[in-house]
Formats: sequence, C-alpha cells, structure tokens
Amino acid sequence: MDAGSFLSLLAVGVLLGLRHALEPDHVAAVVNLVTQQNNPWKAAGVGALWGLGHLLTLAAVGGVILALHLPLPRGISAAMELIVALALAWLGLGTLRTWKRSSFVDRSPRSPLLSPTFWGVIHGLSGSAALVLLASSQMPSPLWAFLYVLVFGAGALLGMFLMSLAVGAPFVLVAGRVRYLQRLASVGVALGSLAVASAIVWDFLRGRA
Repeated sequence: MDAGSFLSLLAVGVLLGLRHALEPDHVAAVVNLVTQQNNPWKAAGVGALWGLGHLLTLAAVGGVILALHLPLPRGISAAMELIVALALAWLGLGTLRTWKRSSFVDRSPRSPLLSPTFWGVIHGLSGSAALVLLASSQMPSPLWAFLYVLVFGAGALLGMFLMSLAVGAPFVLVAGRVRYLQRLASVGVALGSLAVASAIVWDFLRGRA
C-alpha cells in the first residue's frame, strides 16, 4: 500500500469515527451524562472521557485480536449490544430519578460505575469485534489494521467532544434561566435513552427469532 492510499484510508477512518460518535446509542448515553453538568466545558469533558474509554477499549481488544490472530467469537457483538441496552436503561432511569430536583446542580458522578469513561468502555466493547474485522480485511497487515483502529477511535473521541459541547452549551444556558425547560429536557433525554435501549433489545430478539 502506497503512502497516498494509506493516508486516504486514515482520513476515512477519522471521518467514520466522527460519524460513529453520532450513532443513537452513543448519543443517548452521553447526553444523559452531559445534562448532569452545569458548565459547557465540563459537558465537553464528559464527551472526551467517554471517547477516551471507547478508544482505550478498541485499542486493547483490537490489539489482542490482531496480535494473536484470534478468531472473533460468534454472538459476542450481540451480547455486548444487550449490555449497552442495559447501560442505556440504567442511565435513563437515573435521569428520571433526578428530574424533580428544583435547582440545577452539578451532579458529576461520584462512582466509577457512573463515570463517562466507564460507559465509553462498555460501548467500545460492543463495537470492537466488527471494527477489527473490517480493519483486518482492508489493511495490508495487522499493524496497519491496528493503526486504523486507533485513528477510528480518535475520530470518535473528537466527535463525542464536539457533540457534547454542542449539546451542553445550550442545555446549561436553558437550565440556568428556565427551570421547567431544563427539567422537561431531562425527561426527554431519559425517555429517549429508554427508547434506544428498547430498540436494541427488539433488534436482538428479532434476530434470534
């Protein structure tokens, strides 16, 4: 593979990573966390930490599979998608439990299980197998495939950072001025997260029928 072709593939990897960040399950998870912040830059930081967890997982899982030439287990992606659905449901229910609060406060997670990095890891596990399979089929060697996985993850990190900033800034502005709109938006985010989780479970059950 010549340098031009490789650079083109890397550019495609970044663009696909940016697009990957906007998939419904990713957006639903991060928006639930973003709405718990009282500062737009903190909201952007949530997206960046989610992207970091996602990137580290892709690197770890992809590196092991590519280095050891391990076969991709059948059904592993579907099982991880179910875990993502449970995670989204947990986040949505957590947001609903707090929507009645009368004032907007910074509800940054105190538990590792509520950290954006943790949720990024969960989402990274759900998509790592398919990504590694794609990379290994398109790249001339495992090393190039691994680099592609890293670039893809970096693109997703950048996309999630930008998306979180774009969502967080207007949300914080509204939350600081019109309390009922902030609470209404929180309920909408929570219900959207539960809807995405239900769709994932439905797709899983339909695929096994």
